[in-house]
Amino acid sequence: MRGDVVQTLMGDVVALAQSVDIVNNFQHISQGLDKTQQHKAAFLLNYSDLAIGWKAAGMFAKAHAKLPVYLTADDHWIWRAYLVQCNPDKYFDKHVAEALALMDPSMHHEKTTIQGLLLTEDASFKDIACITAIAEDTVRAFEKLFYNVRDRFEDYLFLARSVYPHGRIEELYDRYLHNTTFGDLIRRTGYNCGKDYVTFMAGLRSNLIQDMTSGDMAVRLERTIMANGFVLASSGLINQRNDAAGVRDAKSLIAAAKAGGQDQQETSGFDDVAVSTALRGELVRIGRQNLEEQTEAVKIKFGDIIETEAVVTDN
Repeated sequence: MRGDVVQTLMGDVVALAQSVDIVNNFQHISQGLDKTQQHKAAFLLNYSDLAIGWKAAGMFAKAHAKLPVYLTADDHWIWRAYLVQCNPDKYFDKHVAEALALMDPSMHHEKTTIQGLLLTEDASFKDIACITAIAEDTVRAFEKLFYNVRDRFEDYLFLARSVYPHGRIEELYDRYLHNTTFGDLIRRTGYNCGKDYVTFMAGLRSNLIQDMTSGDMAVRLERTIMANGFVLASSGLINQRNDAAGVRDAKSLIAAAKAGGQDQQETSGFDDVAVSTALRGELVRIGRQNLEEQTEAVKIKFGDIIETEAVVTDN
């Protein structure tokens, strides 16, 4: 659901909770709220709950209230979830049941992988279904009911909050991998990279590494390290001794280049080739060695001619 539709729905949910004595499914909602507090609660829910579809449908079903009619497009999954929660047997829906199953703790890996793929911009619902072998309608139902992000890619604060609740600063800590859950790592991979990276990190079969073994990987990695170090240094971390590995790595690259004499920016025939400064120096050295070997070979083969020409020239 779009952000404005979500907030309208949450306004109705909050109002429902004020008029009907039911156990609600959301934080921030309680009875006896004035209009300002109700709007505040709806606004908070708009940014804090990704399972908004399933929970809202459950609230209306428990209250025996009609579901709002402004829901459109794939929002029909909320209507289906509403019917299922009104009468699970009469309105049984296979895809709603499978989406609900993905929320079971035993399906943590599958759920997390789908969440990571939903956060990418290059994976359609059909792509996700092909990658995971889970029905496309089940993926659509899961996204709408339990992980509603696809309609809100331009709601930048909402998306960032769901992926980086404490900002990117935690990625700077030396023990980041030890202190971060598998779910957070997969979701951030999807948010920052793409479907191929998610499938690789999630352990699915992937040709990502094989497809990337091209000659420009070294320079791309070097540029990424340098750019990361520059951003961190510009953000005030240049003087940090700990928890700023990006700055240290960039400094190490600079030091290695200077130690190898590469700060001289030697000119060679490789100027038009996308190679790093460190690699360029090695290529220049090899080129000089080959040239010397070729010159020596010419001297051996044509030594007599060269000497004769030299005598004639001197005379």
